[in-house]
Amino acid sequence: MITNPGNQTFRKKPGEEVSFSCYQDGYPTPTVTWTKDDVVMNWKPEENPSKVIFQVKESSPGWYRCKVENELNMVFKWFHLSK
Repeated sequence: MITNPGNQTFRKKPGEEVSFSCYQDGYPTPTVTWTKDDVVMNWKPEENPSKVIFQVKESSPGWYRCKVENELNMVFKWFHLSK
C-alpha cells in the first residue's frame, strides 16, 4: 500500500515550503489520515490525499504521520519536521 514506509526527516525554516508524500494504492481503495503529534489534521487534498504541501510556520515542527488503511491492511509512514 505505501512505498518507502518508515521515517523521513525534513529541516525547514518558517516561510519555506515542505511536501510530505506516502504513496497509497490498494484494493479495496484505502483511506488516508494525516496526524501531527497524534492529533488528526483536517487536510483534504483533492487530487492526491497521500501528498500534502504547506508553508512552514513557527508551530509546524513536530512528528507527522500518514496512515493508509482499508479492510485488509493498515500502514504508517512518519515525517519529522524540525527547524
